Amino acid sequence: MYHNYSEKYNIIFIHIPKNAGSAIVKELGIEKSAHYPLSVLQKMMPKEVFDNAKKVAVIRNPWERMSSYYNYRQHHGQDPQNMPFTYWLRSGIVGINMPRYDSLSQYLWCLDEGEFRIWNSMDYILNYETLGQDWYELCKLENIPYNPLPIVNKVNTYNWKSHYVLQDDISLVGNYFRSDVKGFNYKYDKENDINLMGGKEEMEKTLQNFLINRKLGDKS
Repeated sequence: MYHNYSEKYNIIFIHIPKNAGSAIVKELGIEKSAHYPLSVLQKMMPKEVFDNAKKVAVIRNPWERMSSYYNYRQHHGQDPQNMPFTYWLRSGIVGINMPRYDSLSQYLWCLDEGEFRIWNSMDYILNYETLGQDWYELCKLENIPYNPLPIVNKVNTYNWKSHYVLQDDISLVGNYFRSDVKGFNYKYDKENDINLMGGKEEMEKTLQNFLINRKLGDKS
């Protein structure tokens, strides 16, 4: 059996981290699931299987996705406890503390080998923001028995925008994942309830407090 392949429905699912992928893996009956981009999966299965299968992925607002990923890693002890979000972005988003593919843009996750146009690679792209409806439509089109998606690997509900206290963090994520922002028309959607504090001094203060607390914790 091939990774991320549902033989029953002839679907290859690109399991992008923190995009409700575990729920879809379960519903498609995929036995071997891994966080591999489409171009990697392409090399792991016969050409005939790959070419004939429908390709499906879920995409998510990149700012919300990074906030969710940070929460998940904090909750599961994968990063130092109480590491400030702004510090985590700068140590993780460039790939230092992230697994191999997790710092890729979602757009790149959905491209097969040598392809630059996403709709030449993908058959269905579901939106996390409208996933219930999108999943229902996919089930109708591909004759999949419809079940509402279960909630899997969910950390407590929270306001993801609360992590973005620095304008620099908003810009960092937007620039780093600009192919998602442009390719999928995502916006941060700044609102009045967010207290955006300005840049360098606030960031340095946050990082300094974290490093001091971490050092004190090492001594205890």
